[in-house]
Amino acid sequence: MGLDLEPMGRAVAGQEAEWERLMEILYKGGDAPPDHAARLLGVSVPPYADISAPRVGFDAAADAWMIARARRAGETKPDAEIIAATKGYYVVELLLGKSDGVPAYSNSGLYDVGATSFRGEFLKDCTAFLDTSTITLAWRNFTRPSEAVAYGQRLIAALNRPVGPLSGGAAGGLSVQEQRQVIDIAGRWYVFWGRRGNPIWANF
Repeated sequence: MGLDLEPMGRAVAGQEAEWERLMEILYKGGDAPPDHAARLLGVSVPPYADISAPRVGFDAAADAWMIARARRAGETKPDAEIIAATKGYYVVELLLGKSDGVPAYSNSGLYDVGATSFRGEFLKDCTAFLDTSTITLAWRNFTRPSEAVAYGQRLIAALNRPVGPLSGGAAGGLSVQEQRQVIDIAGRWYVFWGRRGNPIWANF
C-alpha cells in the first residue's frame, strides 16, 4: 500500500484538555482503551468539515459535482433525489488547487483515503533534495501539530539545496523538477494542517 499521510481532527472548542489527553496516548505509543477511537472522534473536528469545503444541498458547485459523479456511476434517479440522498456531504475535491490542505499528490479516489491526504510514498523518490533522515520522519505513526509545521518548513527549506547534474531523477523515475514539486506541495501541506492544530497520521 505504501505511505498515505492523513490529517486527524483537531480539538473541538472547549474539549481541548480531553483531546490532548487522548492524543498523548497515541503520540507516546501507549495502549489505547477499547473506546479510545470513539472518544477521540467525539471531541475532534474532522478535517473535511473544517476547511470551508462546499456541501451538497447548500452549494451549487457541490450539487453539480455530486450529480455528475452519480451519472458516471450509472445512477438514473432524478437530480433532486440524488441531492436529497447526499445532502450535507463535503466535496473537499473542489478545493484542489485552492487550498494547501488538499494536495495534488493524493491517493484519494483510488482507495479509502480522503482528499485531504498526501501520498507520502512519493517522498522516497525525492533524494535529489532530501536525505534519508528527513524522508524517514514522514513515517512517524503520529506527528504533533507543532512537529508537522516544523517538518513542513524543513521540507521547504530543503529546496534550497544545490542539486548536481547527476542528482535525482533515477529513483522512482521522478525528474528533479517533479521532486521539487512533490516536496513543495508536501511542505505546504504539513504547514497548513499543523498550524490549524491537526496532527498527522501515517497510514501504511
